[in-house]
Amino acid sequence: VDSAIEPIEALVHKILSTPMDALDAPYIDAVLIARDGKLVLEEYFHGHAPDHPHDVRSASKSLTSTLVGAAVHAGQVALDTKVYETMFDGAVPEDLDPRAARMTLEHLVTMASGLACDDWDSSSPGSEDRMQSQTEQPNWHRYVLDLPMVHEPGENAAYCSGGMSLAGGVVARAVGRPLTETFDRYLARPLQMGTYHTNLMPNGEAYAGGGLRITARDFLKFGQLLLNDGEWNGRRIVDPGWAAAATKRRHVLGTRRPEGYGYGWWGIDYEVDGRTWRGFYAGGNGGNYIIGFPELDLAIVFLASNYNQSVQHETKYEYVPELILSSVKEHGSER
Repeated sequence: VDSAIEPIEALVHKILSTPMDALDAPYIDAVLIARDGKLVLEEYFHGHAPDHPHDVRSASKSLTSTLVGAAVHAGQVALDTKVYETMFDGAVPEDLDPRAARMTLEHLVTMASGLACDDWDSSSPGSEDRMQSQTEQPNWHRYVLDLPMVHEPGENAAYCSGGMSLAGGVVARAVGRPLTETFDRYLARPLQMGTYHTNLMPNGEAYAGGGLRITARDFLKFGQLLLNDGEWNGRRIVDPGWAAAATKRRHVLGTRRPEGYGYGWWGIDYEVDGRTWRGFYAGGNGGNYIIGFPELDLAIVFLASNYNQSVQHETKYEYVPELILSSVKEHGSER
């Protein structure tokens, strides 16, 4: 067996042989790997199938930011588009905090809106759990818009699902179509996506902060799109350079394992055999990941169902460096 293939075989064997008799067992549903734009591994487990849409939770945020890029490319919106001005059709409230008036679409997709919104702080009025459990305001975009400001936009980053969903709302308002139609027109059709399901707010409008259900192959397309500098099958989806801008580490989020954050995409580095591989990823609760490595033209997808369990991180922190990157040869290398 080729030594470069052995770790990949070990990965598949590890998933197949892991006993599923514990609640915290790694419940991986699919693994896909693409190299140089070609699918080289596609495996499904636990009854999952290629045509089954999977809940990727917060990895949806990265797809929302890609929708922003597609709308920018189409000339429908700009990163400096003012959030409140757009959502209130130019008639912003007279008592609006001046800082809020300065908030732009770019501030939303970088998690630096300045709003009192932090999913990782249970006391934050804008946390996703609090927003989704309240019943007074069924329009979650309006719920976020009504939050107080605590920072100047761009000054401080905090993980805010409602803010990323609002970014989708700004795009939809600028386009003049519901978010579901906007996503279909600017991403789903150009990327030749199959069946997918959008999460909804209580008022029936699409929620872009998480919960998209998508097939593994279509999920992988978003990583490959960035590796292709914004093109898919010869069609340009986002501007040249958008991928580099989206994956640039503009803020640092997290306390236990702080990582860089760009336009809805995370940055991550791996040390393997004395070499540092710089990557980007979309991540969602349960262990749902798109991970890309521009230097290697390598895209990886994991679909998993370990929701709210620490084992969900094994795929990103252990399987990728130990069982995937260790098998990859550099371009022009005999390694």
